[in-house]
Amino acid sequence: MNFLPKDYDLEAAWKKVSGPFEHPDFVTHANYLHFMCESSKNLELKCNLDINKQITLDKRVSQKIKLIELTLENLKEEKRNIDKYPDYAVVCVSWVPVKSYYLIFNLLILLQYLKSTSNTYLTINHSGLFDSLREALEKKELEK
Repeated sequence: MNFLPKDYDLEAAWKKVSGPFEHPDFVTHANYLHFMCESSKNLELKCNLDINKQITLDKRVSQKIKLIELTLENLKEEKRNIDKYPDYAVVCVSWVPVKSYYLIFNLLILLQYLKSTSNTYLTINHSGLFDSLREALEKKELEK
């Protein structure tokens, strides 16, 4: 899965600048952008588990789902606004990587929760989630 349009030429469109950049907001946004770019290249995820255990959904699941829906809708709305008012892109684009990251982060939380049936995943931190995702890949429970 690549989050950029198929005809988007990243090398031609982006000019790499060199630092050091000391402004914390810039560093944070640059980190999200780098993570999203590197992590989404040709990404597909397949679950190899045969899960047939019935669980009672934790109430936080519906909150996560709503958060995912709102984040996705927000990204779509920003895209519509940018298409309509290209100058507005300057305001929007710095937050797109952050919002995209959290969209994927929350989707992965739900995936791990449903796969494991453990509600501890609903409050897991970033490094814990990625460690458990890495473990699931190593065990071949998930394939990319």
